[in-house]
Amino acid sequence: MDNCATPSNNNRNLQASDYNLRILHVVDMASQLGTEAIDGFSRLDDPLESFVDALLEDKRQHPSLEPLAEVFRAVSYPFEDWQDKREYERETLAENASTANAQEFFGFGVQLGSPVRDYHSHTSYSCSWGFYNTVWVYAESLDDAWKLGMAWSEQKRQNALKAAGFPLMCSGCGSTMTSTELEDAKQKDPKLLSCCPERRMEVPHA
Repeated sequence: MDNCATPSNNNRNLQASDYNLRILHVVDMASQLGTEAIDGFSRLDDPLESFVDALLEDKRQHPSLEPLAEVFRAVSYPFEDWQDKREYERETLAENASTANAQEFFGFGVQLGSPVRDYHSHTSYSCSWGFYNTVWVYAESLDDAWKLGMAWSEQKRQNALKAAGFPLMCSGCGSTMTSTELEDAKQKDPKLLSCCPERRMEVPHA
């Protein structure tokens, strides 16, 4: 049998092993919106329901969801004009899906997973796919979504290392601030720059 894998698929196969990363679910928004799957009345099936729930959650989301989440959280009608809360929510959801279609949000919602790592040193850890983190991202292509997933997995790795007492260190300035901590700091101070133009987080030299 001929090998039908593309270079992109081959790369993803290798990267999945390196990053301990899996694609769990894919939602093709172009076809979902094009067929009015989110009509406000039909029950949403997973994974579409899970993706819409992620867009509507109040808690912190992956930054890639924010533009689409803003559309889905919009309120076109004052709630006071509706007697039935469920009918109001259905109508709002359908209206916002129509807006997303008009604005051509035709990319992919992708849920990725990566097992929780228990680090014993900078280079030694244990993990299992019986206990893993998940995240929804949105991108114009599966390849772009995969790149977001790799960056997310790397953030989880840095966080787990630091929580276990084995922080990585920037080779340029010596900062041990993780990517997540840096993003949190930038939220509080938008003028804050990263420690170096190109952060390179590495195992500290003994």
